[in-house]
Amino acid sequence: MYPFIDCVGRFEEALEAAQKATRLDSNSREANKVMRKARALTSARAKGNELFKASNFHEACIAYGEGLDYDPYNSVLLCNRAACRSKLGQFEKAIDDCNTALNLRPSYIKARLRRADCNAKVTRLIHFYYLLQQLLIYIYKTCSS
Repeated sequence: MYPFIDCVGRFEEALEAAQKATRLDSNSREANKVMRKARALTSARAKGNELFKASNFHEACIAYGEGLDYDPYNSVLLCNRAACRSKLGQFEKAIDDCNTALNLRPSYIKARLRRADCNAKVTRLIHFYYLLQQLLIYIYKTCSS
């Protein structure tokens, strides 16, 4: 709806553009609505980034999700939330976020790399599960003989 809000990740520039539009026409409901949305998105991203840097991945995931409440089609917030989910071991959810981001921006390299990393981790988990299952079968057979 407001494609300049994403600005390929340049939230601060989007906020400045919204502020300028509001200054030009302070009575415009549309300009004020865009301004509020730009502030909320910028704030959610900044909060999420700070929490992520502090390794508080669960809270960062929530912060990025709050930004997505305002703009569910924001590929940057989706990719950032995917990073949190990956750190939390929620690889399938991270892959879903990356897929959504790539549907919105097919050339988004960071989302493509993050998805590949998560797919590799899921594959390793499946392989580990298989090895564990084989070990349990071996232990069962050994103990029952």
